[in-house]
Amino acid sequence: MIIKNIEWICKNAMEAVVYIGVEHFRCAAFSQPCNLSIGSKLIEPLYAVDTIGLMISNKELFVTKHQNSFSHTIFCKVYNVEKNEVIIDCILIELDCSLPLGVHVDDVVEFSCSRLDVMS
Repeated sequence: MIIKNIEWICKNAMEAVVYIGVEHFRCAAFSQPCNLSIGSKLIEPLYAVDTIGLMISNKELFVTKHQNSFSHTIFCKVYNVEKNEVIIDCILIELDCSLPLGVHVDDVVEFSCSRLDVMS
């Protein structure tokens, strides 16, 4: 995952929103302390905070960031069932809850979260 842009919330507190992904697979993640720069590569997955509405889906993959908030609605594929990880394009996300029973790698799931956090 490559950082495409950084929007500082408070430079003194090193709080920033970092933008990851391309076109319709783009998300914004909160980072604090933010020691990242545009072009940096994230190794760890993003962390979904306050995940709600997690369910198996048959819709196409997409990410929507809600206006004036950090929240997102995400339709993505299961990447690792044991680690509760999902992926959309190059964006790897670890959920703060368990995946639904019976899901397998590459199944499509949908959820909303109040924020995505950079873990590294």
